[in-house]
Amino acid sequence: MRVKVLADKCVGCDSCSIICSQNKHGAIRPKAAGIRVVKDPWAKMEKPIVCRHCKTAPCATACPRGAVYRTPENGTVVLDAGLCNGCGICVTTCPFGAIFMDEISGIPVKCDLCGGLNSPLCVEVCPAGALLMEAGKISP
Repeated sequence: MRVKVLADKCVGCDSCSIICSQNKHGAIRPKAAGIRVVKDPWAKMEKPIVCRHCKTAPCATACPRGAVYRTPENGTVVLDAGLCNGCGICVTTCPFGAIFMDEISGIPVKCDLCGGLNSPLCVEVCPAGALLMEAGKISP
C-alpha cells in the first residue's frame, strides 16, 4: 500500500501536509508532516512528495538504530521516533527525498499511511484528487 501522487492535479494548497502535521503532532506545522508539497514557481508546478514504502527500503537498511523498519502487519515502512537518534541517515538515503527532518524536534518524519488505515488523511482531504491510495504497489 502507498499513496500515489497525480502531480498534474496538485493545486499546491498544502491541505495534505496540514492534516498530516495536525494528526502527527497536534499542531499545524507542514514542515513536520510526512508529506510535503514542493513548489516550483518558475515551472508553475506543485508536487506532493510522500514515502513510497519501497520494497528494498534503503532508509531502513541504513538506519543504525533500527528506528526505520517495515511493519509485519501491513508492510508499511515506519519510523519509531523513540528509537531514533536524529542522525538523518534515513533522510539522505531515501532515493525519493520522502523523509524530512523536523527542524524543531531534530527527528525525521515520514509517511506511515496514518497507521495503515485504508485511506490516509491526506488522500481524504485533497480537494483536487491529486492523491490516491494504491494497494499492492511497492516501489523498487
